[in-house]
Amino acid sequence: MKYILFTFILFLAACQDTRVKSPKISDIKGTWETLSVMQILPYGLLEVNEKGEGSLIAVSEEITAEVIRFHSFESRDREFRVVLHFLEDGELDEGAVITGSIDRGQLCFDISEEESEEENNERNWVCFTKHEKVDGFRERAFEYLRNMNKNA
Repeated sequence: MKYILFTFILFLAACQDTRVKSPKISDIKGTWETLSVMQILPYGLLEVNEKGEGSLIAVSEEITAEVIRFHSFESRDREFRVVLHFLEDGELDEGAVITGSIDRGQLCFDISEEESEEENNERNWVCFTKHEKVDGFRERAFEYLRNMNKNA
């Protein structure tokens, strides 16, 4: 009985919508980091200014370049929209409106293609963590690993 109750509580906690209600530009302003940009590039640094405009700098062994810009922040219920442009040879493409949200301290963008989303209801997200928090998370993880290795 305890296990059924415990499983039910975990299920309820997992089903709660934890996204920020009516996100504001101040919620996304700052520097954000990710490991793996769309499973293509191993590292990304996102800078968002006070106008809600952002630039993504992607890094791999071969390149370091600004690859995306976005602007026109528009808040919605538990999400926001921006116009995103890919940069190719320094030129912006025509752009597309994409949806983002802030969930559990992460800034996430829905990069699903409309056709695949309609077909099988799958969504693909690229998520970023606030730069100031990354070092703390990394340190805690490595400290835990060091303790595990000591106790092994």
